Amino acid sequence: MKVCSVCGLSFSQIQKNKVFGCPECFYTFEEEIKIAYNNLNISEKYSGSLPKRLKGYKSKTTNSVSLESRLMFCSLSFVISSLISIVKSLI
Repeated sequence: MKVCSVCGLSFSQIQKNKVFGCPECFYTFEEEIKIAYNNLNISEKYSGSLPKRLKGYKSKTTNSVSLESRLMFCSLSFVISSLISIVKSLI
């Protein structure tokens, strides 16, 4: 029987108690959780609305992730163009 490597709970214990033992349980039982959600007709993504007090939180988080990914892309582009210049100078 599969158990969480951190807290030692099995998925059947989690289902019985309706409480996860630790954050690692979510990774250990990822497939079982997906199956249980599908059986209850619950989608993996939440598409509802946020409370008014959290309205700006989502956009700030999204903007932060977007900016971070753009920065990584620009850094990668700079490294690639630098490498190309070095290779061209060697030829």
